[in-house]
Amino acid sequence: MARENIAKNLCDQLLLFAGTPEAVKHRFDLVVANLAFGIFQKTAPAVANLAAHHLIVSGVTTDQAELVRDLFVNLPEPPGLLGLAQIRHDNGWACMKFSRRNQLS
Repeated sequence: MARENIAKNLCDQLLLFAGTPEAVKHRFDLVVANLAFGIFQKTAPAVANLAAHHLIVSGVTTDQAELVRDLFVNLPEPPGLLGLAQIRHDNGWACMKFSRRNQLS
């Protein structure tokens, strides 16, 4: 479905990756991770390390949002220094945007 949306919206500058965060050897301006809470618990440092500037996290319930926020804002260096820039709740689900603290807006 993601590939279909990319083609439909003519977004040829996007890179899709399916696999473990540890397997990716690059950093990106924006990373979007739609994962289950348990996966974030195991991979938060690796996911955060992929984001050079911004990280959008979804796939967690509103009840889990604070726990997930804490996973990312309390990371040791590296990757560390992520701050919560925005959070949205919809129908029991949460989506959070984290930014490097020197780029919060």
